[in-house]
Amino acid sequence: MKPLATIGNARLYRVRRNDLPSNTYIVSSPYSEKIHFNPTITDFDLSRLTVKSNEAFLLAAKRLGVFNGAAVKNFCELILLTGGFYYHLNRAFYNVFRHSLPAGFLGVRRTFGKTPLARVSYENLEAVPSNNITLVGDTIATGATLQSSLPYYLQRAPRVKKLLIFSIAGALPGAQELAKLEKTIRKKYGTRLFVFFADAIFGLAENQTDMFYLHKDTIAPEISLQRARRRLGVRLGKEMCVIWDWGRRNKDPMGHLREVIAAGKKWGRPAEAIVKKAQEKLRERENS
Repeated sequence: MKPLATIGNARLYRVRRNDLPSNTYIVSSPYSEKIHFNPTITDFDLSRLTVKSNEAFLLAAKRLGVFNGAAVKNFCELILLTGGFYYHLNRAFYNVFRHSLPAGFLGVRRTFGKTPLARVSYENLEAVPSNNITLVGDTIATGATLQSSLPYYLQRAPRVKKLLIFSIAGALPGAQELAKLEKTIRKKYGTRLFVFFADAIFGLAENQTDMFYLHKDTIAPEISLQRARRRLGVRLGKEMCVIWDWGRRNKDPMGHLREVIAAGKKWGRPAEAIVKKAQEKLRERENS
């Protein structure tokens, strides 16, 4: 897998497979790598790295020409509550283009079972412009949330010309579901789909949630896999989720750090440094 372009300190790759969306890309950057490799990153540091990861995605899309001919007034963000709220796409868009994004909101609840399902329970799309380019930030596992929310949105939003999805942690099954959805939305709504993944398209665990660097199904540039082996080691590369619980990590840092400590103790020596750092951060918060 050779990079299409180097943009600042990020690298852009295209992934071509019949079971993936026709416009599938990987954006490798040091910002998303830090999120993946270090689960003790929370709070403002996590927000800052998330914004920088989104800036790398936006600059990659710009380099590809996806935004050519578009006016800023026609851009908007679709926030899938609550996880999409923590992507901070609006901040990143302002940093790159010096304009803010109007936003639409959908509340989506995911349920687990033999077949993952999601249901839209809330909507507010009053700020969505017509003939728009919609940007979505979402952590993608099975793809159930997007399967439900995207058709729901396209049925109700004014014409959506292009739909760009960026996932700081996205799994192969979710990407495959988006490929199935792509043909439907192009035929029914005339909407073109572009999907960008940070660093890799990860293999998904049997629990339909955890994603691993060194999973047999992971699609990634060899340089990213080499860094994962060096930074995480084989055991953590195969057993430590690259993103953990995205919502908890953002809205409940102390709960997330306790989860990291508990899991790290089970992994033993490979996770000693991670556990020690998480304990330090937890004590700092408890005593502040």
